[in-house]
Amino acid sequence: MDHIVLQTIRHTPLDEFAVISYLVAFYVLTMATFQRPVYGLAGLVLIEPFALYRDVGPTTLTLPKIAIAAVFVGLVLRRAPLRDLLGPRALPLVTALCAIVAATALSYFQADYKLPVIRETLKAIEYAVVFALAFLCYRMDPDERIMRTVFFIVAAAVSGLAISQEFTSAPGGMWISYMHAVPRIAGPLEGPNQLSGYLGLLLPVLVAYALHRRPNVAEIVVMVVAGVAEILTLSRAGVGATIIAVAIVLMASRRKEARYYAVGAGLPIFVGLVALVMVGGEVRHFFSTESQFQPSGLGTRSQLWTAAYRLWIRHPLLGIGAGNYELELDRVGFPGVHTHSNSGYIQALVEGGIPLLAAVLWMTWTSVVTFLRSPRVRAPLILGVLGASIGMAIHESLDYLLFFPKIGILYWALLGCAVGCLVETDEERAAAATGNVTSQPEVAVQPPLGAPSAL
Repeated sequence: MDHIVLQTIRHTPLDEFAVISYLVAFYVLTMATFQRPVYGLAGLVLIEPFALYRDVGPTTLTLPKIAIAAVFVGLVLRRAPLRDLLGPRALPLVTALCAIVAATALSYFQADYKLPVIRETLKAIEYAVVFALAFLCYRMDPDERIMRTVFFIVAAAVSGLAISQEFTSAPGGMWISYMHAVPRIAGPLEGPNQLSGYLGLLLPVLVAYALHRRPNVAEIVVMVVAGVAEILTLSRAGVGATIIAVAIVLMASRRKEARYYAVGAGLPIFVGLVALVMVGGEVRHFFSTESQFQPSGLGTRSQLWTAAYRLWIRHPLLGIGAGNYELELDRVGFPGVHTHSNSGYIQALVEGGIPLLAAVLWMTWTSVVTFLRSPRVRAPLILGVLGASIGMAIHESLDYLLFFPKIGILYWALLGCAVGCLVETDEERAAAATGNVTSQPEVAVQPPLGAPSAL
């Protein structure tokens, strides 16, 4: 909201550089996943923010799509235990994802524009595949050290690139008191709100890892830089949701170090607000609920939610069709506005009606209670993802973030990792209760190339 500069969408045809990059990424990640599934998962997380978009006919190829295909092939070669997806830990989220896919596809019959419905259905299927791959990778090869390192590296890269836009060219901005144009950074994400949501997923996980094992200087710097980048997105909903998510991690950990992090968490907030004072002169707008419309095709939440109501009452049961909201705004009195509704729940109700809203709410509830009810909720990955899930549930009420694959893929990869961690924890507890000594995971002894192991 309140952008003064829009990030334009460039249509770039497939070229030799992209083809070579895709082929190299596919080969490397396939072999990495075959050798150790956690390597494939780590590669997917690292590649995911850097899309390398190329248009091919009616669709777009990206590095994350290539990475998903590569990890899938690698797991097929290892004969991954797909039956584990039907276990008691993974099944609730698998079922919720299937419900979202079905409800999205159902809106096809009501839609005036059919192609967007197909696009959104395929995206929901993509998210389901990402969850399954992340779950299987971490279930087969639960290496906390590697994933901790990867999460800190990707947070450092994304935050560093974003903050550099303060000194180069930011993709958006905000008017403060109609006097100062303050840049809104986005980094490799599609926009400032998207960067805020992305960091809102990572920061609770980073803090949970830091509480579990004392961080080194580099990790502390990464957390501070990521916190500053979160503030400089100027996303009020995103910053608020992230603060709540991190606070949940701090309170639930019950470690004595938590109070030091509670104090330290104020450092990036303080630094970010000081930066706003230096650049924009004041920060009153950041804490207000006012929003002035700019002629940017976005509109205010008041306008977008009014339009959503007018569209929903036309088709209250099945909605107007997934992906159709921005194409229908001119029919309800908002010509020139082309964007989503700035709320994931409102978007689901308008575009998919009661079935899609019910599926989204079910998924949101399941993404929290799956970890909240675990006896090992204070394990770092599980605790961090719990905080991230609650933060995303709050943020989605005021922004529509899971529409963007860079956020959706990270969100479902985190959920898949955490559920995989739950399954491993359950097996360890069962073995301890019976007095059996379990062997090390099979992935600790690598099979030779060309001889996939049956798990």
